[in-house]
Amino acid sequence: DYQTRNDFVRGILVHEEIMGNQVHVHVVTDEYAARVSSPAMYNAVSKDVLQRWTYPLVPDNRLSSLEQDAIYILHRHHVYRGKGVFLDHDSVLEENVVIGPGTRIGSRTTISNSVIGQNCVIGDNVQLEGAYLW
Repeated sequence: DYQTRNDFVRGILVHEEIMGNQVHVHVVTDEYAARVSSPAMYNAVSKDVLQRWTYPLVPDNRLSSLEQDAIYILHRHHVYRGKGVFLDHDSVLEENVVIGPGTRIGSRTTISNSVIGQNCVIGDNVQLEGAYLW
């Protein structure tokens, strides 16, 4: 009886008799795969998506007809803006940012490395770094 995955693999590889167990492996060479098991991993995978390491799974590439309202346009520095975003004239979207459709960004606001959902309201004089707001 194996307690962990490491015990299982060691048991299979060390003992000649594998008792009917099989080990299957697929080595990913030109695709993206990740296991999100913690907030830190969620953040890491989100950054990969924003920086387009997961292409074609990126915000500006609609993958189904069910995403009619979720149209994003890619701008410089990996900034994705949804349809109907209101951005005050002196606010700044620095890099690696998604702004959902219908969201309003106030005056003198700076956002970087963040994901803002749809129909959110971000006030004046706000600084967001590494935020996930829905």
